[in-house]
Amino acid sequence: MQPTPTTLAAPSRRDLLTGLGMAAATPLLLGVTARPTSPSRPSGRPATAGGTVLLRGASLVLTMDPGLGGGPLGAVENADVLMRNGAIAAVGPTLQRPPGAWVVEAAGKLVMPGFVDTHTHLWQAVIRGGCTDRDLFGWFAGCTDPQRARLTPAALHSFVRLAALDAVQSGVTTLVDWVDIFAFDLIESYVRALAGTGVRFTYAMFPPKPDAVLVTKVKKELVDPAPLGSFQGPRTRPGPSRTSTVRTGRPPRTWASCSTPMCWNARSNARTTRSGSSPTSARWARGS
Repeated sequence: MQPTPTTLAAPSRRDLLTGLGMAAATPLLLGVTARPTSPSRPSGRPATAGGTVLLRGASLVLTMDPGLGGGPLGAVENADVLMRNGAIAAVGPTLQRPPGAWVVEAAGKLVMPGFVDTHTHLWQAVIRGGCTDRDLFGWFAGCTDPQRARLTPAALHSFVRLAALDAVQSGVTTLVDWVDIFAFDLIESYVRALAGTGVRFTYAMFPPKPDAVLVTKVKKELVDPAPLGSFQGPRTRPGPSRTSTVRTGRPPRTWASCSTPMCWNARSNARTTRSGSSPTSARWARGS
């Protein structure tokens, strides 16, 4: 017996494609192509996040809500998914298409939540595949450090946009981008490129030295205005050489990050102990 259409009053994990519209719907449907249902909308043009999208006839929808479907993943077979203003509105078979809705024929496809990438460095698309014959510190010396010094705002915008859209094409709809670039003109280009892709993101900024002015400026002027963005970064707190973390917004968090100076220091500190770790590196691992 097929489940009846279900209206979602308060989307949470069911916001499978929140804020992404067709940009996210396409990769999550494993390459399905949108078909126009309105002569006013050109073929192949994605719907905006503020529009209405109907994914029609998917072979399997994983709602992540056992109350909507079978098993722990809330699986619904041969179902439609209706999205309004970037949020899931209903899941079920043969949903009625609202007037003006953009329809994606999803027969033979799987609809599922977007992946969450909790640790990435988008700007490093410029060195993808480089220095693969070296260890971590050889990679720092031969690839990341030289290329970082050559970055311009225009080039950085292109690299970040390319990497973010590549992530979306792979099914990632939320990411945490750990950034070790600290010139404001470059950061501005970085954030604007990332915000323009429609992916939900956390901009994780950890300068090698505390810089409250820069951190505050980036958060308030660049990240806070981005509807799908949030900020994570350090702030000074009482005590010698201690920092805490400023975290705002909804995307997931991760503590695992290491700037080049931190990694060098961690390796040096680790060599001074029998266990291979040190109190300093342990504090980094705990995020304290």
